[in-house]
Amino acid sequence: MYLYGDKASYHISKITREYVNEQKKDWLTVIHLPKMAPYLNPNERKVNQKIKSDVCANRFYTSIEEQKYTISEYLDKRFERGKYYIHGDT
Repeated sequence: MYLYGDKASYHISKITREYVNEQKKDWLTVIHLPKMAPYLNPNERKVNQKIKSDVCANRFYTSIEEQKYTISEYLDKRFERGKYYIHGDT
């Protein structure tokens, strides 16, 4: 599997690097896109804009956990996540 990502600080943090390096041994190939190049990943921009307008705009969440849960539910419905087998699931 290929994982494309920009070099945002959370994509290259120590904990992320350790996890990704462990996965790369068996099944994952990571390709980093350059910073400040949204034209190389137009889908991220589109999805982020939809999340902001459909889930976050004009709403108040009492906790970060509530916001994360709401975003996760939104993505589950929008992209039918969970219907397909992902490597590592049992």
